[in-house]
Amino acid sequence: TEEAFGDITNDGTYSYWLKPDDSYKFTVWEGYNASNPAASYSYLTDNKSLTLNRNTEGSSGGGGCLVEGTLITMADGTLKPIEDLRMDDEILILNHETGKYETGKVWFIVHGELPRENREVITLTFSDGTEVKIVHEHALFDATISKYVYLSAENATEYIGHEFLNSVLVNGEYVVSKVTLVDVNVSVEYVKVYSPISEMYLNVVANGMLTATASLFDLNELINIYDYDSNGKYIEEARIADLEKYGEYTYEEFAHLFSKNEFDTCPLRYLKVGVEKGLITREDIETLIKTCVALGYMEAPN
Repeated sequence: TEEAFGDITNDGTYSYWLKPDDSYKFTVWEGYNASNPAASYSYLTDNKSLTLNRNTEGSSGGGGCLVEGTLITMADGTLKPIEDLRMDDEILILNHETGKYETGKVWFIVHGELPRENREVITLTFSDGTEVKIVHEHALFDATISKYVYLSAENATEYIGHEFLNSVLVNGEYVVSKVTLVDVNVSVEYVKVYSPISEMYLNVVANGMLTATASLFDLNELINIYDYDSNGKYIEEARIADLEKYGEYTYEEFAHLFSKNEFDTCPLRYLKVGVEKGLITREDIETLIKTCVALGYMEAPN
């Protein structure tokens, strides 16, 4: 049991984000709701402290994660184990506006600070022999229904028979194909987990499969704000119609929270569409920014 002390006076709403350091002590960050901690910890509270009891058996490990050993496709076509990935590494991403694979940068790597422990691992096997191991849940692009779907132990078998996007480098060019999910296996393994997120489009290519996540911040729908075709490209007519109807955010609306540079490298301008559609709230967005600034993931206002 570890304790993190803070001044909790929100009448049952705990505006703190909890993050373990290397010694498993906890730092309390203002600006995030502790009811969704980043790791699998149970907690008890009074008006003086948060007491966290670390779950060491079959932990889910928080938001959507990929298991250590997963290979991430870099911008030059080489493969790097996910545990060796670093912030600002240049990786392969799918530009959803053009429908083309291109160079992007790693924006966040979340969950990497969590210890290796027993976790429920979902192994997804595809028709070409590709395997992807995920923990808790993780989104892959489902070409059958043209959207990202969060797969978990509870729902993954429902997607058997669906096609998912796969890309491989052949003679210097990326060949994109659609492979079918054919098997799902759930087991407990002693592993570390990671969840890299790219700038702007939030996706990475993991073991050749197009994946994405925004689940750390309870903003799963962030990656499905616009309609896609089966190849992961925004349907331009629908996207333009959404933008004309709902508009975009400007930096000036968030200048008090973070830097212009961060605004230009994240998809925040488009999130007004998600807010107007009722997928997320303005409060969700501001909480996300405050949390990322507090953790050093984003630059504070200039």
